[in-house]
Amino acid sequence: MINYDYKIEREEDEKGGIVEYIPNKIPKELPSIVYIEGPNSSGKSTLLHIISLGFYGLKNNAITRELKDKMDNLMNSKHQNLTFKIVLINRDNTLKLITEKKNIKTKEIEVYELRGESNKKHYLSPEIFEQRYKLIYDIPFDPTKRLNSLTNEINLQQISFGNKVGELRLHINDILTEIIKRDPKKLEDTQRKYDEITNKKGELESLIPKL
Repeated sequence: MINYDYKIEREEDEKGGIVEYIPNKIPKELPSIVYIEGPNSSGKSTLLHIISLGFYGLKNNAITRELKDKMDNLMNSKHQNLTFKIVLINRDNTLKLITEKKNIKTKEIEVYELRGESNKKHYLSPEIFEQRYKLIYDIPFDPTKRLNSLTNEINLQQISFGNKVGELRLHINDILTEIIKRDPKKLEDTQRKYDEITNKKGELESLIPKL
C-alpha cells in the first residue's frame, strides 16, 4: 500500500505572490500495484518524481538525467518549495518504509523504516537503502522492450538475494557444527567459572553499601 501527501508553494507573479498546490485529483491511498490515469496537470508525473526524489533518486545511477533534472527542479527551484511524506506498507503491515521532507525551507529528507508495532525510526542512509531496496524509475520510449529488460533485472536481483540467503545458511550450519564438536567437559568448566564469577560479583555488590 502507498500513502502519500505533499504540498508545493510556487511564486506565481513578479510581486512574489505565493500559490499553494495540494494534490486532490489522485487518491491519497493507493494499492501496491496501481495504474494512474488522468489529464495533463493532474499530478501524475509530480507524484512519481516526488516518490523517486524521496528515496534517493538523485543518487541513483540507473535513473536518466532527464528525470533527475525534473526531480532536482522540485527540490532546488528558486521559485518553488516542497514538503512531502510517502509511506510504503508491506502486505502484512509489519514494515513501513517512509520518506519525508518536513520543512518547506530546507532540503533535508529523512528516509527510515518502522518495524512491527514499534514507532522507533530506523534511519536509512543512501548506502543502506541501496543494499535493502531497488528503486526503479523509468519512462521508456519502448515500454514492451523495457518490460522484458525489467523482468530480467528483477530475476537477477532474486538470484542475488537467494545466493546471500544460501551463504547465510551455510555460515549458521558451520557455527552449529562447531558448537556440537566442542568438548562437553570444556563447556561444563566454562559454565562453572561463569557461575563463580557471577557469585563473586554478587558478593562484591552486597558489600558496596557497607563501604
